[in-house]
Amino acid sequence: MKNAVIFIIVGIVIASGFGAAAIPTITPSQVPRQSYQDEADQSQIKRGGVIAVGVAPINDTQQNITIAQSFVPQKDVVTRVQLLMARNETTSRNCTCELKENLTGDTLASVSLTPDQFKRFDPDNLSADENLTWVEFDFFSVWVTPGTTYYLVVYTANVSGNYYVWAGNFNNASAYPNGSAYYSMSNGASWSNLTDGDACFQTYGLQKTTLTVTVGGTNLFGPWFTIKNTGNHTAAAVASNITVTGGVLGLAHSFAFKYFEELPQNNQKNVLTPFTLGFGRVKITETVSAINAKDQVISVNATLILFIMITK
Repeated sequence: MKNAVIFIIVGIVIASGFGAAAIPTITPSQVPRQSYQDEADQSQIKRGGVIAVGVAPINDTQQNITIAQSFVPQKDVVTRVQLLMARNETTSRNCTCELKENLTGDTLASVSLTPDQFKRFDPDNLSADENLTWVEFDFFSVWVTPGTTYYLVVYTANVSGNYYVWAGNFNNASAYPNGSAYYSMSNGASWSNLTDGDACFQTYGLQKTTLTVTVGGTNLFGPWFTIKNTGNHTAAAVASNITVTGGVLGLAHSFAFKYFEELPQNNQKNVLTPFTLGFGRVKITETVSAINAKDQVISVNATLILFIMITK
């Protein structure tokens, strides 16, 4: 009987270690866009012509054109942008939109869309609204500094006949007071300013908030954690990941994750440590993230005896 108990205990320890190298996590990016509400920020929707993006005929020669539009966000996080665009009939390569701090600097975010996500452009009917649609480039969550200029840079592959068109107000004075359009004939190495033009765009974002994580208490199976929104705005797509690691030979492990689509100001949620089998010292780590809040991490040490956790 004594040997049988030993075998059972060893078996539990070994079983608890299977898959320990690949503890999954859950992230805010896995939340469907429809499950939380971001907010409109900057926009320019006046139309007055289109401009080519890609390899298009300019003065009887084929030239590769990159277009950019500057804007000044008023929110702390840029979630997505919409551009009024269409594609040429022979377009075959993806269209990419990058978010940059400056035109020749590092890229903060980049999204590419396939040609079938754009309507076909009819060059013989430039004024037809059905030629153009608002296409969305989802950046998910990019932290920016409100009041600072940023750039949307749009380009495609340098292939003959491969181009898109981007609608804008190119015939009058600037329609967007906080920025302007730019063009490059050198794949973004150098730029010229279209001082009397702005492309059509809409940006969306969120105001930052603050999450705190504390140990709310403990029970037989370990501590629970309290996630609270202590900031001034609703937290969007809150993801909680709890991992338990350690034990004899490092074989004790478990995980638990939970989503909260939104956590309003001054609201809180409790999350429990997952049921864990094993023996020895373990570390319990809770990581909380959200689209518009900086990550928070808290760890607790405990002693695991079969499935009972003793914390200090």
